[in-house]
Amino acid sequence: MAEPQHWRLALNNHLQATQSTHLVSWTNPPSPRSGVWTITLLWNGEPFRTGHGSSKGVAKEHAAKQAIQYLNPTLYAQMVTCYGC
Repeated sequence: MAEPQHWRLALNNHLQATQSTHLVSWTNPPSPRSGVWTITLLWNGEPFRTGHGSSKGVAKEHAAKQAIQYLNPTLYAQMVTCYGC
């Protein structure tokens, strides 16, 4: 079974709770020729986490997952442990 795709939502909620939504933006690359998208989450304009995937959405989810793992390890652990509960 595939992993739930709620990492961007969790990241957005975390950013709102910490009043840091203004610090985050995303790169907007052109369509890849290889079929693999690469999206970078920028923190205060600097590259922070990068995700890869078959679509922009999947790539953003991967980057958001990495960001949550770093910014809020407790939430990350809860999300990973609670999958399917």
